[in-house]
Amino acid sequence: MSTFVERDLHILKRRYVVWPVRYHSVKNVVDNFQTIHKVDAIFCWFGSIRFLPLILLGKLLKKKIIVVSGGYDVANVPELKFGNMWPKYKWGLPRILGIILFRMADRILCVSESNYHETLVNAKVPPKKTVIIKHGFSDISETLKKRLHENSKDIMAITVGIIDSCTIHRKGLLAVARLSRYLPDTPFLFIGKYEPEAIKILRQESSEKAQFMGFLENSELHEFLLKGKIYLQLSVHEAFGCSLAESMLFNCIPVVSNKYALPEVVGNAGFCVNTEDLKGISVVVDKILKGNIYPLENPRERILKEFPIEKRAEKLLSVMKDILKD
Repeated sequence: MSTFVERDLHILKRRYVVWPVRYHSVKNVVDNFQTIHKVDAIFCWFGSIRFLPLILLGKLLKKKIIVVSGGYDVANVPELKFGNMWPKYKWGLPRILGIILFRMADRILCVSESNYHETLVNAKVPPKKTVIIKHGFSDISETLKKRLHENSKDIMAITVGIIDSCTIHRKGLLAVARLSRYLPDTPFLFIGKYEPEAIKILRQESSEKAQFMGFLENSELHEFLLKGKIYLQLSVHEAFGCSLAESMLFNCIPVVSNKYALPEVVGNAGFCVNTEDLKGISVVVDKILKGNIYPLENPRERILKEFPIEKRAEKLLSVMKDILKD
């Protein structure tokens, strides 16, 4: 289960009895029929069309349906042939089914302004059914805060995420690999579970200082975030950017693409760049590493101020209270 899904699960459990269901097929609907029958609401993280039978049953049983619009489900990125709302994907059938799914929901929760815009435009959702509740984050531990305060940052750039044939393009990992060649003396760390073929491509495009760390447990990841000076997120599409926000809690200075939700998350606490201009990005990164430029806002303070977990909890529980009164 993704960390952001777990966070919402813990929030909902503060006030409600919640039965988590891993839903992958119609068989899950049959297996969990009794559970579905006795609940007041069905809460779906992502508007995946595989949830359609579950939502249809929920509507027949007069249950309230809440869907979190999470990214792929409302995306239409033609240059990547990405997103359930891309009209040419499987002759547009997933898009049609996705629009039907979202229209059956009683409330759609969007994780960013960018995500909200995609939901309205691509999924054709009426604004009155849609609420923006941005992701929220807990602060790091007191021990980590003390170490962050005491230790200086290393000359190092980090990017975190799954590495596969899709993400090397969508998450901008290929761009990061090529960027590393402009700064051959700077360590570039790629952290995340990877497919061998994808790593092979990135290695061919990277400098000799690029390192591929594989999957790391949180304790190991935190060690690198404590040390890393720059966090790179050159994605073509992001509905939010949770790994980005988590790196900012460690005061990594973000350098991100100027697309979709990333500028919204970073604000003035980092640098938004044109991913077509790798040479220009390398100049920005080099100046940050040398201490010649700084963001106007502190990255850590921005996340704590704009995206605290309690702000999400308050809004999410308020929406649930309202919808269950209807």
